[in-house]
Amino acid sequence: MNPRSSKTIVVNGITLDFAAGILRDSQGKDVVFRSQAFAVLEYLSRHTDRVVTKDELMQAIWPGIAVTDDSLVQCIGDIRRALRDKNQMALKVVPKRGYRLAIDAAEWPIEPTGGAGRRPS
Repeated sequence: MNPRSSKTIVVNGITLDFAAGILRDSQGKDVVFRSQAFAVLEYLSRHTDRVVTKDELMQAIWPGIAVTDDSLVQCIGDIRRALRDKNQMALKVVPKRGYRLAIDAAEWPIEPTGGAGRRPS
């Protein structure tokens, strides 16, 4: 299977299933994960070739909704915990610029699955 067409990948033993909108641990059990954090992760996964700014993420995940920066910070923390990214190797902060998912783009889905850019429940 061509990894570019895949909507499921594994990072640190965690399976990200973008088609189903869920994460699973190494035993196949669902990982509890907020919909907004999943939307941020999905958005970053479609833009691994560049730094994504905080403003861009805010517009994509919470369009037309007034939220504080803390909402995004919480999502980033959720992503790091879910991916077991204690050393910040997968999700990088680029100071004063934004965030970058530091995974080879060939490993991530190219086609959006509708998670990002919609209003999270």
